[in-house]
Amino acid sequence: MALYLLYESASGYALLHAHGLDEIGQNTEAVRNSITDLNWFGKVVQLTAFHPFESALDALNQCNAVSEVFLGVSWVMTDELRSFLELNLPKVKGDKKPKFKLGLVDTKIGSHIHEVTKIPCESGDFVHELLRGVRLHFSKFLKDLKPGDLEKAQLGLGHSYSRAKVKFNVNRVDNIVIQAILLLDTLDKDVNSFSMRVRHVLVLHKHFMFLKLASVVYKNIQVKKVYEFCLEVDPKCPKIPN
Repeated sequence: MALYLLYESASGYALLHAHGLDEIGQNTEAVRNSITDLNWFGKVVQLTAFHPFESALDALNQCNAVSEVFLGVSWVMTDELRSFLELNLPKVKGDKKPKFKLGLVDTKIGSHIHEVTKIPCESGDFVHELLRGVRLHFSKFLKDLKPGDLEKAQLGLGHSYSRAKVKFNVNRVDNIVIQAILLLDTLDKDVNSFSMRVRHVLVLHKHFMFLKLASVVYKNIQVKKVYEFCLEVDPKCPKIPN
């Protein structure tokens, strides 16, 4: 029976045909030891079709649809994925049993695809190892990709997906982190403001010691130490009101 593999990448959906596995059969360990060999893996697994995502927003929507399965939400198959599978998988005539299976990472996705399209799906250690090899050598299957294109797509989709999850987080746990960052920013502004007040008072009163050191004193902590020293040695040094 023919085995097809569905791989969801950051740049699009890919359908691959796995054949020539008779010599190792369903031996998961043998596949695990062989997938690193690109020459062998390229002969066993070949790209059948590829559906690129139209935009970054389309990629995010497809990713959200797939990730709902892992979050325990009832998954609804997207129209893009359904048409992609129906167009590129072998057609089944009448009531005949399909002579192929579709390999997937998750059994929940496979069960839903089978309910909607009647496509037989399979998921297990053997399929997982084959998909791991696809992920390892995926850039070699798409010849039109330039070096770094796939990594850029993965990085962009990862950032968009993370931002969307934080934005729509019902628990709002991220508020604690946001408030801590705002507190640090407020403290930094207050320190800078106080330092500018010290500089202004000392320059306004034309304090001799600070005027000489003004060209070498830049940091706020240095301004504070100079001002404290001025208060100790010079009783006429102006005091900054609270």
